[in-house]
Amino acid sequence: MARMSELPCALCFLVLISPTVIQGLTITPAEKEMTIASGSTIELLCEDDQPVEWSYETLEEETPPANIIKTSDGNRAMLTIVDAYYMNVKLYRCSSITTKEEESIYIFVRDVAHLLVSEEDQNIFSFYTSEDVIVPCKPSFPEVKVELQKVDDSEVLDAEGYNNRFGFRLKMPQHAVEERFKCVGHYQNTTQSFSLDYSFHFGLQ
Repeated sequence: MARMSELPCALCFLVLISPTVIQGLTITPAEKEMTIASGSTIELLCEDDQPVEWSYETLEEETPPANIIKTSDGNRAMLTIVDAYYMNVKLYRCSSITTKEEESIYIFVRDVAHLLVSEEDQNIFSFYTSEDVIVPCKPSFPEVKVELQKVDDSEVLDAEGYNNRFGFRLKMPQHAVEERFKCVGHYQNTTQSFSLDYSFHFGLQ
């Protein structure tokens, strides 16, 4: 009786299955900034080989937006923005709970009805020693042209220190002064603005 021929060695192989290993903290989508449509929903996934958590900037008196949902499952954390609107424009950070390693993504929201992140007049009382002041005049999406004006004479201030993520950086005054600014946003044929009243007091806090 003829023996069955042995299988060719080319058909002999070993399959190794190993779990996926996360190499460092990552955010998906892997972007530094994104512009999303008003009313849309976006999910931001953060993963690491150890527990992680999401955080984002808020003012002390600001109520956290109800449409931002954070969930976590071990080494994965999800941040979901539901029905996005202009006040969701901000920097979102994901960090390792143990090593404090951090990654971030900045979200803009294209909302032509709200060109600026804030529409409410603001009163800010500040002391300064040697640092410049940040005036939070920010667009809701990058295509908005932003200006900072003095209310008294409508002077448009130099935009050299402007960044669309935080606003305008101004040199500190060398004496006590009160100043009123107007944050103005232009997009196509639409213009919107709000005022900011600043009290600068030179010296120690």
